[in-house]
Amino acid sequence: MSKKARVAVITLQAVKNYGSVLQAYATQVVLERLDQDVVIIDYIREFNLDNKIADKITENDKGLKKIAKEIVLYPTIKKWKKVFNDFLKKNLNLTKKVYTYPQDFIENPIEADVFCVGSDQVWNIEWNDGIIGPLYLDFVKDKKKISFSSSIGMSALGEKSKEVAKLLMDFSNITVRERSGVEMLHAIGVEKVSYCCDPTLLLDCSFWKEFSKAPKKCPKKYVLLYQLNRNHEFDKMASEIASKLSCELVRICMRYDQIRLPGKHIIVPEVSEFLGLIENAELILTDSFHATAFSINFNKNFYVVYPNKFNSRIEDLLVNLNLQGRRVNIYDENRGWTIPIKYEFVNKKLDELRKESISNLSKALRLT
Repeated sequence: MSKKARVAVITLQAVKNYGSVLQAYATQVVLERLDQDVVIIDYIREFNLDNKIADKITENDKGLKKIAKEIVLYPTIKKWKKVFNDFLKKNLNLTKKVYTYPQDFIENPIEADVFCVGSDQVWNIEWNDGIIGPLYLDFVKDKKKISFSSSIGMSALGEKSKEVAKLLMDFSNITVRERSGVEMLHAIGVEKVSYCCDPTLLLDCSFWKEFSKAPKKCPKKYVLLYQLNRNHEFDKMASEIASKLSCELVRICMRYDQIRLPGKHIIVPEVSEFLGLIENAELILTDSFHATAFSINFNKNFYVVYPNKFNSRIEDLLVNLNLQGRRVNIYDENRGWTIPIKYEFVNKKLDELRKESISNLSKALRLT
């Protein structure tokens, strides 16, 4: 029996949100199913370090305002650490060493046959506050480099195009999460690029149902709101939709100070409960890419309000599955909010995308 190839993955698992940790977990599972020996590099950007999170959130505040905001944030950050750090420790095969600074990669070299940039917005230059070298494997010498469903997350690379092209030229194969990303990289001269859907979508509904857990103290019939960006019109619309459907509005809150917003508040639920809240809802309203992806995987009714930035990720997903009609901007009392999605067609298309994605990923992993 031939020895399994060791694949070292660098991604954004340390970001304190559900999409980040679940895509990292799905990446590991998918690669293991392809008979790889997987290790997730415990890479944490400096502003994602536990002792730096408050500084990042309050970076534009000064004096007493900064101190007051940090005090208010303390219980939220404590809950984030418990929920997300515990999930990562339990489910991911992380390196023993935490990597943050360029010197860390030199002093503690990682042994692997293949180095892989993972999914999520690893190549979103604006969201990452610039180009982050390790997310382009700049620390890897004389080893195979690939990417797995990496996301640029923007509509254009702009003035950074040449720098990005140079960093990606020695990758043997690249798969990106958005078809627009394939076109973008081809346009700057990066050739070995193909499409691969988000890792969470490469694992089917039955896998995630085993992983999800029914939410505690939740109404029997509810509309779920998972909103990552402040939007008062979205709040109002969600309340009106829930009322029209005679459902209670349940809001997943990522911060304790969000309890002033409409709805029954569930504050930073466990990761399995996050999935359970989606699985058991009558309707999901969201501006989140991964909440949209899980709504589709669970075959749920949902509507999306696009965020002001980086909405090409959601647009690409909806277009791929012919679900553009699930985008909404304003409340319309005449809209049939309970009209079901014809999932027999969506699931067929999703299966085709999975086959295409696994084929492209398998080609990328070839060691020859």
